[in-house]
Amino acid sequence: MHSNTEGKPEALDSSTAETLTVSLKRPLAEGIEALGDKNFTRAKREFGEFQEFWNKVEPAFKEKAPDAYQQIDKELTQVKASLTETSSPNQDKAIAAFQALNQTIEANASKVVSGQSVASKPAQQSTTTANLSLLTLVSMKRPMAEGIEALNDGNFTRAKREYDEFLGLWKQSEEAVKKKSPQVFDEVEVGMDSVYAALIEPKNPNKAKAIAAFTQMQTTLNKL
Repeated sequence: MHSNTEGKPEALDSSTAETLTVSLKRPLAEGIEALGDKNFTRAKREFGEFQEFWNKVEPAFKEKAPDAYQQIDKELTQVKASLTETSSPNQDKAIAAFQALNQTIEANASKVVSGQSVASKPAQQSTTTANLSLLTLVSMKRPMAEGIEALNDGNFTRAKREYDEFLGLWKQSEEAVKKKSPQVFDEVEVGMDSVYAALIEPKNPNKAKAIAAFTQMQTTLNKL
């Protein structure tokens, strides 16, 4: 997966159960949608994004909702197995595993942020993605350019790091991109699938395909 494994995961800075729930559930919902289309590459990528965020909230779940933490741990194993146990994953089994994990997260997220109700600050999540500034666009394009440079040098570690940086920016901006241009949003999602398949998932990344995927992402972002 593409999550950053260097050092200790960053602590979650979240003040509402709503933010926590949205951040955890979004990749699961998109993973279920991808599985409905039998797009297992995208489902794996979305699960990777879930795991990246889960690394940040895991200690809080373990402390404040230990029973849910144990259940989620089991469900994570089931999701992994459903996606990786064979070269051709079982669609129904994978969807069921994603849905079970999604339900457990939804039922227990409010326990993790004590003293906050799910509706306590309904505007907080949207304020971070309301506007798509020129600075944000430049920031998202830069990792693509530097990723291509790294790939041309055969530096896959750096290329993965640049992609991680893009992902962090994308998570903050994807709703604004979708609002401004649904077509560009869809193209970026497809491009992310291509990067994942060429660079992130394989033990031996495909340099040419990864460069092509980064280049296509760059072209797509230039449409905004």
